[in-house]
Amino acid sequence: MDHLLPSFTKLGLTTFEAKAYLSLLRRGNVTGYEISKESGIPSSKIYSVLNHLVARNLAVPLESHPVRYLPRAPEEMVETFSKEFGETFSFLKKNLGRLYQRPDREGVVAKNILGKKEIFRKAREIIHGTRHSL
Repeated sequence: MDHLLPSFTKLGLTTFEAKAYLSLLRRGNVTGYEISKESGIPSSKIYSVLNHLVARNLAVPLESHPVRYLPRAPEEMVETFSKEFGETFSFLKKNLGRLYQRPDREGVVAKNILGKKEIFRKAREIIHGTRHSL
C-alpha cells in the first residue's frame, strides 16, 4: 500500500487521504472508526479526511447510523483525475505560452539543470527532439 502513496500525493491528496481511500478500496462499506483503525489515521482526523474524500468524489457516505462509506471505483477515479489534469494542462499550455513568447523578451542564454533525474529528463528531451543527428 505504501508504494502507492507518492502517486496520490502527486494528484494533490494528503497522505492521510490516500491511506483512507486505499483502506476504503480494501474494505468498503465501513465506518470512519474502522478506516481509522485499518489505516493508522488518528481518530481525531479521520472525519475531516473522509469529508475531503467525499468533497473530491472519492468516497460516498451512506445514510446509516453510524455513517458508513464506500469508495469510488478506481477506474472512475483515474478517469476523473486524468480529465481534470488534461484540461488544466491544456489551459496552461495555451495561456502560459503567450507570456513566455513576448516580443520584448530577451532570449534565454543558459539553463541551470540540477539533479540526476532532471539531467536525464533533459537529455531524453534533446534526443527525442533530434531530427537528423545528435
